[in-house]
Amino acid sequence: MKTCEKMIAGGLAAGFLVLLFLVLQKMEISFDPFLQSAILEFRNPLITRFLTLLTYTANWQFITGLCLIILIVPRTRRYPGLILSAAPLFSTLLYKLIKEILQRPRPEEALHLIQQGGFSFPSGHAMTGLVFYSLVLYFLLRSTKNSSTRGVLLAVGVVYIFFIGFSRIYLGVHYPSDVLAGWCLGGLQLMLILRLPVGFPGQRKCSLYRWTEEFRSRR
Repeated sequence: MKTCEKMIAGGLAAGFLVLLFLVLQKMEISFDPFLQSAILEFRNPLITRFLTLLTYTANWQFITGLCLIILIVPRTRRYPGLILSAAPLFSTLLYKLIKEILQRPRPEEALHLIQQGGFSFPSGHAMTGLVFYSLVLYFLLRSTKNSSTRGVLLAVGVVYIFFIGFSRIYLGVHYPSDVLAGWCLGGLQLMLILRLPVGFPGQRKCSLYRWTEEFRSRR
C-alpha cells in the first residue's frame, strides 16, 4: 500500500474511531446540532421528493435487486457481478452488527420525513451506498477509455454518493455524525476490497485492480 493510501486509510480509521468513542461515551457531538439545523433549513417539497427517491436507491432491497439483475445477465455474472454482490452484503452485516451493539437512538421522530426504524449509528445507507456505487463507478471507469466520459462519470458518481448521505440528514433519520461514520467505514471497506487478492478458482490471485485488467484483456 502506498504512503498516500496509508494516510487516507489512517484518516478514515481515526475519524470512525473518534466518532465511535464519542457515541460509546454518550457525549454530544458538537457539530451535529449545527449541521442538522442548517441542512433542515433547505427543506421544501421538491427537494424532499427528489432526496426521498435518491435515498431509496441505497436501500438494501433496491441494491439487492440490482445485484440480482447483474448476476442474472451472463455477461456480468462473474465480472463484476460477484464482487458487486458480495461487497454490499458484507457492509450490511457489519453496520447492522455495530448498530445492535451501540443502539444509538435516531433523531426525534418529529423530524422524520420518511418511516425509518432501527438504530442510528452508523448510517447504513451512507456506508453501503458508498461501497456499492463506488464499485459500480470503478468498473465503469475501468471499461471507459474516453477521458471526457471518465471525468463526467467520476463527477456524477461522487455527487451521487454524497447526496445519498446528505439525504439521510435532510430526511431527519440520521445525525451528521452517523453519516460521517458510515462514509469512514465504507471508505475503509472499499480500500480493503480494492486491495484484496481476488480471482476465480484455478487462477492466480491478485488485487482487484490488476484482476480487472487481466479479465478484460481475455474477453
